[in-house]
Amino acid sequence: MLMKKVILIIAILFLIGALAFLTVRNQSGRPTVAINGQTYFIEIADTAASQQHGLSDRLSLPQDHGMLFIFPEKQVRSFWMQDMQFPLDIIWIDGDTIVDISENIPPPAVDEQPAIVYPKAPVDKVLEVNAGEVKRLSVSVDQKIITDL
Repeated sequence: MLMKKVILIIAILFLIGALAFLTVRNQSGRPTVAINGQTYFIEIADTAASQQHGLSDRLSLPQDHGMLFIFPEKQVRSFWMQDMQFPLDIIWIDGDTIVDISENIPPPAVDEQPAIVYPKAPVDKVLEVNAGEVKRLSVSVDQKIITDL
């Protein structure tokens, strides 16, 4: 009888801890993506207008932030750096698996055509983060991402 009570108390404490963790994990209420233990607060681009504009015209992006593009179907997408002011790492994602990486894509110089980048495989998500993040975190193809969408 005593053993059952102990097990019940342990189970209740575990559930309380798990709920507390999930509640505290993202107090900002903003969606996140985690890669290799690094959590990024993300903006979602899931409409044609938000996807076309992306991070254009911004001067910078906070270190722990990014933009996640979500598409209704998998395709080989093309991204360009039109009106970008800072370099990006682009992480190409199929489901929850990284299928390609484009590192340190520079903004266009004055009077220069913007770079256009493509993944090697069809994707349904694309994550843009500050240039250097892929290298800093040792992100590689076939790794998983975790989202709280």
